[in-house]
Amino acid sequence: MIYKITSCECDISWIKPATPNAFAAAFKWVLLARKPFQPRVFDLILDFDKSKANAVKLLFRRGKLGWWLRLVCLVWLFIALAAQVGTALIGLAYSVVPLSIYSSDFPRFHGRGITSIFTQIGSYSLTVGNVSFPTEPENTPYNLTVQRSNAFAYGIGAINSPIYEATGPDAFSFHTTAYGKELEAYFSAIANYPSWSQHTPWNAIGRGVMNYARCVGVDASMRDSSSFLDTTAITFEGYNGTQTFTITKAPLDYATYISDTNSSCGARCTQVYVIIAANRTTDLFICNSTVSIMYDWFTKDSILNGSLSMPDPQARILAGAIGWGDIEVDDSLSAPGRFQASSFPYGSYWASPYSTPSNGSVGNGFVAHFTAATIEVMGQYGLFEEFPNITIPGVASELDVKWMYSDLILSLIPAFQGLLALSCIYVLYRSQVPIHDDSPLAMGTLLTPVVAHIPAGTLQSGSKMAKDMKFDIVYMPEGGRSSNKVKVASPDEWGGKKAFREWS
Repeated sequence: MIYKITSCECDISWIKPATPNAFAAAFKWVLLARKPFQPRVFDLILDFDKSKANAVKLLFRRGKLGWWLRLVCLVWLFIALAAQVGTALIGLAYSVVPLSIYSSDFPRFHGRGITSIFTQIGSYSLTVGNVSFPTEPENTPYNLTVQRSNAFAYGIGAINSPIYEATGPDAFSFHTTAYGKELEAYFSAIANYPSWSQHTPWNAIGRGVMNYARCVGVDASMRDSSSFLDTTAITFEGYNGTQTFTITKAPLDYATYISDTNSSCGARCTQVYVIIAANRTTDLFICNSTVSIMYDWFTKDSILNGSLSMPDPQARILAGAIGWGDIEVDDSLSAPGRFQASSFPYGSYWASPYSTPSNGSVGNGFVAHFTAATIEVMGQYGLFEEFPNITIPGVASELDVKWMYSDLILSLIPAFQGLLALSCIYVLYRSQVPIHDDSPLAMGTLLTPVVAHIPAGTLQSGSKMAKDMKFDIVYMPEGGRSSNKVKVASPDEWGGKKAFREWS
């Protein structure tokens, strides 16, 4: 037995929401109306939309199915699988809080979390609720001296920290700094942790701060001021005239950093003097090291007050962090105790011989880098405080998913479905498909030309009635012929298109 369906009218009122199965339910009638099929093939096409396994069976079925039917099955499987994979990827990636700086526009979650504070520069401490380790809130001279020593200790702890060149910080590499070439500045991201998971990779960037240093080289002369006191004098032309630093005598191959405790270059700036003595030469650079105002990472608004801010005194301390060592310095123009200094052997990390001393290499490679490294270490091991409503990682933050084009994909999915729906309507109209669904009523309508000629109340079986009527197939005019005639023919006569009975 061979089945074929053709028609002369089309009803598209059945069209459902644009889903792949809805399209398959429509196009299967186009396939059935195209040519006659064997019963098993007819059944597989009829169930085309119920399971993708039917398309696979048709694709690999033996026999003459026609290349176009196999191509349809292949395209359908590709569309169905692509839709599933695309939906899964979008569902996985779109609402995820990624752990990557390259997706800084991820959804933000707020809740109780822990983050480092810079209102004090002290050893490790954590404030949770009303319980905290005591610190001196006032910026007293003694307290500031302790904070300077702590800042220097944090910076020393970041020794061998690499420079990460980017427009923003690397939020995952602890003890690293991020350097922006265009601005010639360092960026530090301050991470927030959920209250239940401090010092883990599950974090969200909440604040940011930038720092930089600008240096100028000046002529200087160095001499031993006293063999008995074992000191060295450095004389140069400063901003206030001829200035002499008298410091504890050190070997020739040393780099010495001298930081000014006064705010001589701005509210958030510290003047740092860099003396590099190597190969029997002495280079002196005067650097203005600046730390910007703390800002919100997302809105870029400045944070001027509160525990999440960085006050001016702490900014100046961090700006001059590289010079807050324990070397005493006497200045010919200032009161004792104004300057502090640190010294590093030439060839060590903070006195690297691999770069020729210059304004840029000294400012970016040493002074500003030390400050940025200090901020990074404080962000991990400094003072911490708990806050009730800060940016924290979301539920799915353990997934490191980067999906740069999710908005575009989400826009293209309904657009593609709409285009597919219009194509479906056009094909159905051109093919003049009469069936609008798989309901018994619709199937009965399709078979009306046959069952209308069965005597009412007959007790014959189906095979007996088919034998008496002597036909196995119903087909209707194809193409653009406008006719309501239905032709009934036997399978043997189908090839010649010769009808032996017709009625209107």
